[in-house]
Amino acid sequence: MKEKITYLKRNFIYIFFLATLSLVVGCGNKTEDEYNSAIQKGLDELVSESYDKATVFFEMALEEKPDDKRAKALLSQTEAFDTALESLEDGNLELAIENAESVKKIENGSEALVTKSNDILINIKKINTLKTSYKETYDSANSLFEEGKYSESMEQVNNLLEDETLGEPYYLSIKKLSEELKISISEKIDQIAATESQSEAESKKNVALESDSTDQEFADISEVQTVQEETGSTSLEQYDPLEIEYARILLMTGSVDPNSPVINVAHTPAGTPIADYYSNDSAEYPNVVTHLFGEFGASGSITYSSNGDGTITIYPVPSHWHQEDQSPEGYRALTQEILDTAQTVYVDLGNDSDVINKIESVEFIYQ
Repeated sequence: MKEKITYLKRNFIYIFFLATLSLVVGCGNKTEDEYNSAIQKGLDELVSESYDKATVFFEMALEEKPDDKRAKALLSQTEAFDTALESLEDGNLELAIENAESVKKIENGSEALVTKSNDILINIKKINTLKTSYKETYDSANSLFEEGKYSESMEQVNNLLEDETLGEPYYLSIKKLSEELKISISEKIDQIAATESQSEAESKKNVALESDSTDQEFADISEVQTVQEETGSTSLEQYDPLEIEYARILLMTGSVDPNSPVINVAHTPAGTPIADYYSNDSAEYPNVVTHLFGEFGASGSITYSSNGDGTITIYPVPSHWHQEDQSPEGYRALTQEILDTAQTVYVDLGNDSDVINKIESVEFIYQ
């Protein structure tokens, strides 16, 4: 009887062992199947260029086999390639290069992703070559502008802006510079046309008045004296104190074309961005500032703040923002430099007659 019980126990243990072994093998096979299925589906999504979905499947494969080198490599490659692709589309070429190179360095991954990463690097090389070409064209146009060759400069800028590729994100900084240069060229051309028209009119007038030019000159000189005699004073008392200030500053600095018949006056509150068109990236004026500028953009301008003690602080603000670095950091650096290099000077009171002549010879237009 005892031997029969022992026999039954042995049979039970043997059967239990076989059942357990079958369960383990079955689970192992299931894990392997799910792993292989996830890997294959991820590879299929790579072919379809659905990189987000591929990432999900490779993560599922790692859940089945957390230490699997193949799954880890494919996941890392896919994430890096997807980042490279998005960076390229956003125009961030440095980040695109970094991630494309990362894809190539990962072992046990996808050769297809390596090939596509090489394609990205080749494309970036072409982009940089074209960017260099665009920059050279812009620099040439800008040099012609500085030499006063406005027609030739305008022709090059127009050819550059007509290229539709310039609108892609990789070239937007050059496009912005070119558009601003075109505005400056147009202003110069308009100014020259106006000057020529004025010169022609003056020539005709001089011919007509040639016989009595001496009398006319005397009348011009006497005009201010007549005004002074009517007021009974040759002092500045009868003039607006602000216009006296403007006239003195214009005479002292010579920043605005002395022949400009119009002086535009504008005031900007403290805390206003210096580069008003790029307000998010600009330093701000610490005090109220006054802007004096001529009839045309090329007539010159001056930006200053009155300190109430006979001095003014002059800010070297450009008429146009043509700096090469058009990034937010570039605007912050340039506007901060304007604050750092501002100069405080005493206003030269000058000769009262000169100040009166200046006030009488221009029209102040308040913006």
